[in-house]
Amino acid sequence: MRKQNSDFEARFISEEGSRLKNRDYFGYVELDEFACYVIADGITEVTDVESARLAIETVILSFQENPSLSKRAVKRLLKRANRALLGKESDRRLKASITVVVTDYQKMRYGYVGNTRLRMYRGGAVYRQTRDMSLAQEMVEQEKIAKDELMQHEERNNLYAYLGQKNFKPVVSKKIKLAETDMIALYTRGIWENVDEAELDDVFAEADNEVQTTVDNIEDLLLSRQPENLDNYTLAVIFVNKVYQNPEKRKRIKKIVTITVIVVIAAIVIGVVLWFLRDRKVQRTEDMNYHFTNTVEYIKQISGIDRIHGIIGGMHLVNADEARLQYTFDNMKRWKPDILIPCHCTGATPVARMIEAIGSDIVKWGCSGYTVKA
Repeated sequence: MRKQNSDFEARFISEEGSRLKNRDYFGYVELDEFACYVIADGITEVTDVESARLAIETVILSFQENPSLSKRAVKRLLKRANRALLGKESDRRLKASITVVVTDYQKMRYGYVGNTRLRMYRGGAVYRQTRDMSLAQEMVEQEKIAKDELMQHEERNNLYAYLGQKNFKPVVSKKIKLAETDMIALYTRGIWENVDEAELDDVFAEADNEVQTTVDNIEDLLLSRQPENLDNYTLAVIFVNKVYQNPEKRKRIKKIVTITVIVVIAAIVIGVVLWFLRDRKVQRTEDMNYHFTNTVEYIKQISGIDRIHGIIGGMHLVNADEARLQYTFDNMKRWKPDILIPCHCTGATPVARMIEAIGSDIVKWGCSGYTVKA
C-alpha cells in the first residue's frame, strides 16, 4: 500500500572502467511497506572474487526476510554481510565497502562502512553525507592535507573499517524524514576519485525530473576527464518524487489533540482542586492561630474573670508566620499571665521566640511529666 501511494525512482550505472572486471555491485528491492538500496565496492585484490555481490545478496535476502527501519535492523543487515564475507572459503580474505539505505517511503535510515559514499540533496543543496573510513579522510579532518587532495591521495583506500573484519563497527544514521524532491546518490570510488563534490553538487542543483538524465550527466562528466587508470565505477540515484501520506494521519492527529485537551483540562481541574484544598488547609491553620487569642478573650468574657493566671496546651504556632507570632506575643504580654506552658503543636522555634519575647520565668516548655503547682 505504501509503495503504490508513493513514487521513488531509482536509476544506476555500473561499469568496469579500465579494469578487466567490475567488482562493484548495486542492488535494490522495493517491497510494499519498505525498500532497500545497497551499493558495494569489492576491495579484495582478486579479480574473480565477487565480495561486493556476496555482500549485497546477503543484505537483500536478509532484508526481505525481516524488513525494518530500526537502527538495530540496519546494523543487523551489515553484520550479516560481514559474516558472509568472513565465512566464505577463499584463498584471499574477502573485503568490501558498503552503503545501505532503508526506507518506509516516509523516512529513511542509512548505514555504511568503508568508502562507498552517500550524498543526499534537498532543495538542490547537500542535506546529508557519509564520511570515508580511511586514513586520508582522517588526515583531512586533522588538516594535514587539503580536502581536494583526498580524491587522489595514496591513503584514500587505506581503510580502518570495512566488510570482512572480525572487529566490525559500521555507522548507522538516525531516522531522516523524507521530503518530496529529495535526491539520494550512492557511488563508489571510481566516481569520487575523478569527479569532485562541487561538480556533483552542481549537477544535482540543476537536475530536472529525469533521474536517468542526472545519472548520464554525471557519467559524461566522469568520462570527459579521460582518466588513464579508471577504476570500476558505480552510481545509483534515487529521486523521491512523492512521499507516502498516511490516510489515517488526520484521524490520529485529531485523536492525539483530543486526548491532549482532555489531559490538560484534567490537569487544570486537579490543580484547582489541590490549590483549593491547600488554601482551605492554610486558612484553617490561620484560623487556629488567630482563634487561640480569640479563645482566651472569649473565656474571659463568659467567665467574667479578667485575670489570666496561666495557659497550658498546644498553641498551633508551628506554621505561623512572623506577623501571627508577633500578634500572639503582644496579646500574651497584655494578659500578663503568671505562667505559659506551650505544648506539642506550638513548635520548637515559636516556643524559643516566646521565651525571648515574654521571658523564661513565665514561659516553660510543656512535656510529659511536667508538674504545675497552683
